[in-house]
Amino acid sequence: MGLIPRNLAERPAHRILSLSALRVLDRILVEHAHHGGKDNGKLPVTYEHFVEFGMDRHAIAPAIRELSALGFIEITERGHQRAAASVLSEERLSLPTFQRR
Repeated sequence: MGLIPRNLAERPAHRILSLSALRVLDRILVEHAHHGGKDNGKLPVTYEHFVEFGMDRHAIAPAIRELSALGFIEITERGHQRAAASVLSEERLSLPTFQRR
C-alpha cells in the first residue's frame, strides 16, 4: 500500500480526511521516510515542500489543522516567515505504527 500503513488506512478518521489533509499527511510520511523512520518530532516540512508536492498554498494550513485536530500529527515547532527566508515548521506523526518500542 505504499507509505500508508494498513492500520492507519483502516482507521475511521483516515477515511474522512479531506484530499488536502491526505496530501499533507503523505508529504509528512515522505519526510519521515527520508529520515529513515527516525527523527519523529523533527520532521521539517516547509510550505514550499507542500507546494512542490502538488498542493495549493491556501489549502495547506487548514489541512494541517485538520490533521492535528484528528490526532494524526502534532506540531512540535511552528514555522514562520522572516525577511527573505522561511523558518521550517516541524511535525511529529501521532501514529502508533511509528512509535519505537
